[in-house]
Amino acid sequence: MEESPLFSLKSFRLRFGFLLTFGLWAVWSMRLNLNMAIPCMVNSTLTSGKTKSFRNETNQIPLECQRASNEPGISIGYDGTLEWSPPEQAMLFSSTFYGAFVTIFFSGYLADRFGAKILLLAASMIFVVISYLSPLIANHSFFAFFISRLIMGLAEGFMFPCLNSLAARWFPTNEKSTMAAIYTSGIQIASGFSSLISSFLCLSIFGWPSIFYFFAITGTIWCICCLIFISNSPLENRFVPENERKFLEVYTKSTKTISKTDSMPWREILTSKEVFACTFCNLSCNFISNLLQSFLPLYLKEVLLLPMSQNGLYTMVPFCSQLLSKNTMGPFSDYLKRKGYNRTRLGKIFQTISGFGSAIAVILLSIVPSCERPYLAIPCLMAYGLTFSCLVPGYFTSVISIAGPYTGTITSLGSILGTIGNLAGPLLLALMNYLEIENKWTICLCASALVQMIGGVIFSMWGTADVLPWAKEVEKTPKAIDSMS
Repeated sequence: MEESPLFSLKSFRLRFGFLLTFGLWAVWSMRLNLNMAIPCMVNSTLTSGKTKSFRNETNQIPLECQRASNEPGISIGYDGTLEWSPPEQAMLFSSTFYGAFVTIFFSGYLADRFGAKILLLAASMIFVVISYLSPLIANHSFFAFFISRLIMGLAEGFMFPCLNSLAARWFPTNEKSTMAAIYTSGIQIASGFSSLISSFLCLSIFGWPSIFYFFAITGTIWCICCLIFISNSPLENRFVPENERKFLEVYTKSTKTISKTDSMPWREILTSKEVFACTFCNLSCNFISNLLQSFLPLYLKEVLLLPMSQNGLYTMVPFCSQLLSKNTMGPFSDYLKRKGYNRTRLGKIFQTISGFGSAIAVILLSIVPSCERPYLAIPCLMAYGLTFSCLVPGYFTSVISIAGPYTGTITSLGSILGTIGNLAGPLLLALMNYLEIENKWTICLCASALVQMIGGVIFSMWGTADVLPWAKEVEKTPKAIDSMS
């Protein structure tokens, strides 16, 4: 059989992976744009009187920082009109996770059973519509805006189960880490570059509403591309060259999908320690990553007293580092697999680096930088990004490798715990605000670091990158093919 190299001008699956990258960037930008928009939308002068704020504790701020905080440029971009209190802002940050927690229970099963494309397209369209309406809703009512974010969360619950279900059917075993690094890069592009774009849009004459409109337009483009180019498997896609189609049919077993008569091996899935290792890593990684994705701009504003112009640049640092790391470590992991290194052992090594490396970096972030020396946050954020992304050849590759036709279902289970991890950060920070605890940022960051290290330990004990026995039963594939993959 003729080989079909991944990195080739004729490789459609490579273009397919980049298309998923664009889609994830578009959707994730619509989800995260609120993180940078909130400091622009809210009147911090009015809301600061409703709760004890870092800025009001002037007796605890070093004199140099007090001078910096009183400079004219420091407040540029932070002069919104909406009177939303910090507890209300925390509710908005966590609202999408409440919505996702509802649909995540069944989204993966639906993607595996009925196909991921239509669900992915419908979820993306919900993001687009809500983004177009967000400025109008926000100015009308806080409660209505909160409900719109909840609905967005319902759609979010379908995203990764659908993406991973597609990945399991489109990418061969020895390309999974590389392609996972490529298509999940949309998150880092959204978290980093979109934050920078948002900071400039906030300072533009169009103000914070332009943030929502800009990313709604990119979401519209993605929906059109999804409708035309995305398919549930290579066999259903008219753009795939014939030799590549045959190659993928063998190496991805793309014809083996779950039929309506196949029963789901629920007992094996729910009692598998390998599945639990993956799902717990989803919780630990989501806890630490969402805390930084959602609250890093606020942390930089409140603790390091950075102006909006620098806030966006600092916010880019960890996500640019992640982008570099994952697209280096993913291909490197696949290279080692082709050289004969054990897939499971490699996965455990990379996940340990991710768990402990990112945890140590976040602990340093919580104690080393200050408003007098904010630049010390940069190496901490870089170290976090470089180590955290080792999860791609770690537990994430395991998720799309161990269960074949049940990948969407496994992703849903992981996302249930992942949603708990997503909620943990906003809820913990809201509790710290309610109790008026001074070191709230240190407590939250160190708590997320501790959970991240626990995830690294669990995966090193129980994680695997090999197809589990109960997933092989529906993959009636010749032994020769198994030995080649």
